[in-house]
Amino acid sequence: MNRLFFRQGIFFLVLLCSAFIVRSQVSFVFNTAALGRDMRGLSAVQLINTGRDSYTGNLDIEIRNLERSLQVVKIVVTGVQLLPGSNIIPAGKFGSAAVFYAPGKEGDYVRQTGMMPEGELEYCFKYTVTSKDNTNEIFDNCFTGTAILSTPLELILPDNGDEFCQKRPRFSWQPSLPLAPGTDYTLKLAKKQNGQTQAEALLINLPVVLQAHIKGSVFPFPAATPDLQEGATYVWQVTADNKGIQKTSEVWEFTIQCEKTEPAAKSYRELKESDDGGYLTTGPVLRFAVFNSFTAGKLTYSIKDLTNPEKKFSYLPVAELQKGNNNISVDLKKVPGMEDGNEYLLQVVLPDGKKVSVRFKYSEDEE
Repeated sequence: MNRLFFRQGIFFLVLLCSAFIVRSQVSFVFNTAALGRDMRGLSAVQLINTGRDSYTGNLDIEIRNLERSLQVVKIVVTGVQLLPGSNIIPAGKFGSAAVFYAPGKEGDYVRQTGMMPEGELEYCFKYTVTSKDNTNEIFDNCFTGTAILSTPLELILPDNGDEFCQKRPRFSWQPSLPLAPGTDYTLKLAKKQNGQTQAEALLINLPVVLQAHIKGSVFPFPAATPDLQEGATYVWQVTADNKGIQKTSEVWEFTIQCEKTEPAAKSYRELKESDDGGYLTTGPVLRFAVFNSFTAGKLTYSIKDLTNPEKKFSYLPVAELQKGNNNISVDLKKVPGMEDGNEYLLQVVLPDGKKVSVRFKYSEDEE
């Protein structure tokens, strides 16, 4: 009799364990750092069905502010089908979901911007089965994360409305912060016709440059693309993409205008990291060009007398370094000890630690 009761107990325990396994067949995968900043990211939650059964049910998504103990927003998606394996919410289902915003400033902020308010948030997902065989069976999970208000994606160079003669310009922008891992960028450049707005030119005209999957925030002009046309105006825009979540910059324009360029005698020598063996012959003013991808500040540079290496210069004129392309002029007449006909080495240390230089021969004669 005791042996029969023991066997029945084991059988009952097995039934309980089996019921627990069935209950835990659906789990949720959600990255709060990458997807928890806006409403659109919530739709990227993955529902993992490890069982053999398929389900139909409703998905409730509730976001709570843990610091203030209040609900920020609740989304109810009905008729969500779960097949065995990994599942995501169809875009049409999420777009037609019922959304309930909390009263007050946080709910208003989400309604107006689509972004989550700043603070420590709890993201709760609850799937309630409505199909006939498993009615009211519930699978749920919550995740916590800190929402930080992101900065916009901003263009840097070429500046909006700028005019210059560089027919193969370099493009740079400031990524949206905090930067989501795996973000890449698409740059679109188009020629603007007379009478067109910036948006019309970008939307209608055939792109001059359309480059996707850019890593980083600096993009040199493509080698296979012809030079930009003198006198023409161009518009450009950058789009950031992270697993289907996109952010778009403003549209800026610039014009290729060469009438205002400096004469050839007053051109600016681009400094390089390696010594090509040549040197620059200069008059009283030393002109050189550098590109700075970091913040603006004072230019860090030195001049060494190659003819008399022991000589030290007690004073060098102060020069400013801007972000982006820099054309810098140094008045050598203000440097005590400069000697006509001597060779010198100019070395510049950029904010990122890179050193660029050029050798030059000094002449007191005016250019």
